[in-house]
Amino acid sequence: MAADTITPNGSITHPETIISAGGRFELGFFSPKNDTNYYLGIWYKAFSPQTVVWVANREYPPCLSSSASLCLNSDGNLMISCGKMNYSVTNTSSSNTNNATLLDSGNLILKNQNSQVLWQSFDYPTDTLLPGMKLGYDNVTRVTWSLVSWNSAQDPAPGVFSLALDYCTQNSTYVTLADDLRNSNISKIVLDVSGQLKLQSWTDGVQGWYISRASKCGGSGCGAFSICNTTAHTPCGCLQGFKPDHRRCVRKTVLGCNSSSLSKKDEFLLIKYAGLPSHSLKLDVRSSMECKSASLSNCSWIAYSFDEEAGSCLVWDNDLLDLKQLSEVDANGKNFYLKLASSELNSLGQDLLLFDLGTSLKADSAELAEENQLRKCRENEVKLPLFSFASVSTATDNFSAANKLGEGGFGPVYKVRFYVLRSKAINA
Repeated sequence: MAADTITPNGSITHPETIISAGGRFELGFFSPKNDTNYYLGIWYKAFSPQTVVWVANREYPPCLSSSASLCLNSDGNLMISCGKMNYSVTNTSSSNTNNATLLDSGNLILKNQNSQVLWQSFDYPTDTLLPGMKLGYDNVTRVTWSLVSWNSAQDPAPGVFSLALDYCTQNSTYVTLADDLRNSNISKIVLDVSGQLKLQSWTDGVQGWYISRASKCGGSGCGAFSICNTTAHTPCGCLQGFKPDHRRCVRKTVLGCNSSSLSKKDEFLLIKYAGLPSHSLKLDVRSSMECKSASLSNCSWIAYSFDEEAGSCLVWDNDLLDLKQLSEVDANGKNFYLKLASSELNSLGQDLLLFDLGTSLKADSAELAEENQLRKCRENEVKLPLFSFASVSTATDNFSAANKLGEGGFGPVYKVRFYVLRSKAINA
């Protein structure tokens, strides 16, 4: 067996590896947590710390033994053996004369005795795009090349973020990362665990990776029905009323207009200082109320925004992409109204201070705890009475328009009427 090749019926067993002819890449078993979980991967041979660029068995349970092995079996296919578990890396109809070779490009190829490539790791990227790899699709072969983030920094299982090209044509479409022909820079593109796309170049002077980031919120990196906060350490998060599900955010509660129950209704959640999503539709209406009414009457329209200065109404009828949370001083910030089931909005109603009716309510338990602590501080300072959401709803006749006094920066202001019963002890 050559140093870069596994020959017919050959194998490597951890800690054995094969190394590409020029010494750039190495293939073997690695443990991200330095424990008993092992994965078959490819990494840069000379760089420290270890930089993994491809993982073979990320969609399967890891090998739980350091005796994990990779073999070229009698069918001519690569197979991982982990004690009682076996995983097929390749599945080709060929012969037992195949060879598996690791190239200096980082590509692991399986070829027959005629040097015909039967399979290559470049067709199955993980979170990293190396020079020569493709990102896109081929409608003839039905091959799709996409990136999927790691689940965490120490878990190479598929994460929640993916990067792919839209199937917008009938032909093959792809992009590729070219080698820098002007110098010997080593570059790669990585979709990291936070959904950020990074161009990384190795710098010999500091023996480390120089990272070029696109905007934290660029390129729809957070996915559908999420919001990106440019100032947050972890910028991506699901919108209120949505929850993470595999690789996207999904509704917690189906919209009332899509429900068979006539009693279920929909309302809008206001998101202030929003960078509006892409792919909107413009309606020919002239007021905010008309815009809201039109959006509410059409079940396909899941959000709207009305520009008071331009008098324009925008609605969205597909997955919300590129929604951003901007700062209060950003002139591009707009009011964005997200359609949710009314029960989802009601579930946000905790005990509220009367003057806090227009503030954003937090659905996350950690945020609720922080909000409750702030509320207690405010109670101690101003000594205002605390009313339950239910009591405020009753006192305003379910926030009736007849009791609406006006609307300001914090939202609508309502007139309330409370009936207080007092009892007096009588001595017998």
